[in-house]
Amino acid sequence: MCRIAKKRPTERLVVMEGGDTFFKHHKDELELIGCLERGETPEGLFLMMQPELSLAAPFDSLNFEVLLRMRKPDGEIVPAQVIIEAAEAHAKTAIIDHWSSPTVIACWRPMLAA
Repeated sequence: MCRIAKKRPTERLVVMEGGDTFFKHHKDELELIGCLERGETPEGLFLMMQPELSLAAPFDSLNFEVLLRMRKPDGEIVPAQVIIEAAEAHAKTAIIDHWSSPTVIACWRPMLAA
């Protein structure tokens, strides 16, 4: 709640209802924090690659952006913001980095060998 209030400096009162997405995201964040605090990589993490294209010359670059995502057991995708904020708030981003870097390299290794 404090984070939301800080993001809305002009509003003095933040009112939440039971079905508010804040509570859903907060529950996801608490589950992630528990996993990260134990030094574990959260289950369901996956990476997506998105090409970065120039509008003037879209085929002149092979740059990609790697996007972190997480799928819950019910198939729902946890927003990246929830994952990153939870890791940053508890100084556990290295756990995500130690998973994502080798995963990207393993994905690209067969393509580079060809």
